[in-house]
Amino acid sequence: MGGDNSLCPKPCSSYEVISSYLWRQECAASTTADWVNMRLDEIAPAKPLSPEQARLKSMKDRVKRGQEAVKAERARQKISAGQRDLGKVTKST
Repeated sequence: MGGDNSLCPKPCSSYEVISSYLWRQECAASTTADWVNMRLDEIAPAKPLSPEQARLKSMKDRVKRGQEAVKAERARQKISAGQRDLGKVTKST
């Protein structure tokens, strides 16, 4: 195998390995009956939204993206603070 990860045949990030693993777990958990029992409306294309519905959906999507951005920024700041603290500890020893 090419990468330093045994799950990935080529050099790849740990994110790719984890997402690949989770996808395989999800597929293994579902049964063939789950795939066969999909209702027609789950596979059929959705009707176009009215302008009011589209505007509301757009607003909801923007809120979700904003929430995800805040969550990612908080995580980034925690990592940054941890790295700073780690740097202080290693400098003092």
